[in-house]
Amino acid sequence: MPEPRTPQTIAAHMTHILAPAVRAAEALTQPNPRLRRHITGNAVLLAEIDLVAVAHSLAGERVEASAGRPRGNSNGAGSKGAVTSTTEDCALELDRISDIGLTLAEAIDRLHPDPSWPAITSGLRTRLQCATEHTLATAASCFDTLNPERSYDDLVDSVDGLCIAVQEVLKRAETARRTRAWFALPAQVDLPDTAREAALEAARCTSWPLGKDRNGEPARCGNYRGEYGHRHPDTDSAHHDDLCDDCYMLVCPQCWSRVRRTPKAKECDACEIRNRRGKKAA
Repeated sequence: MPEPRTPQTIAAHMTHILAPAVRAAEALTQPNPRLRRHITGNAVLLAEIDLVAVAHSLAGERVEASAGRPRGNSNGAGSKGAVTSTTEDCALELDRISDIGLTLAEAIDRLHPDPSWPAITSGLRTRLQCATEHTLATAASCFDTLNPERSYDDLVDSVDGLCIAVQEVLKRAETARRTRAWFALPAQVDLPDTAREAALEAARCTSWPLGKDRNGEPARCGNYRGEYGHRHPDTDSAHHDDLCDDCYMLVCPQCWSRVRRTPKAKECDACEIRNRRGKKAA
């Protein structure tokens, strides 16, 4: 099974295979350690890329993008009357983040071939040589040249192209690392249409069985919950936060667990019976 291609394996290839080959070619053409130093220096920078961390970062930003767009970002007073779909905006943002990852992958492809690709000499690969392949082939051609000066110029050009390819990978990796969903705007977003409906439904009052619907089931209230919640009058703790203000007023103020006998009654049926029996016993 071929070894997976990572910035670290590419850097090792440049240090241990490419740099010695260029050094040997320089000895035949024009002794100068500059080219070899350029290769090893770029290899050190390349090895510092954490491709796994970049992938996790982009995945996290895609999750953030799928949650929705920042409020007021695409419509409203500042949008010159343009009204767009939140779901469409989420799809465009997801596509933007995906393009950043694909651009990084393309930059790595231009630098070094994937182990699963067929050899360039087989004729089965339709794309051009990668930067490392071209530099290695140029260094090998220096051994059978009749024009050392021309061979050295070709070697310099190939190493310069290799360094440009490495810098492109570094640039794309840094862009991917810094990428933030919605261009790092606040996390408060408008949810997509389906998610918004689910969130609004979850914010509705759970209601008390004050009546029956046409199917004989307890009727739902349908109002939204109280904006500031409810507090227990004795303990001041959160109390029946799943109810709207109207339904909370129907809760028995004695047991705080059942519905009052009538909307303005002082207790529920159970508390009324208990109080009546207590008075008889006294």
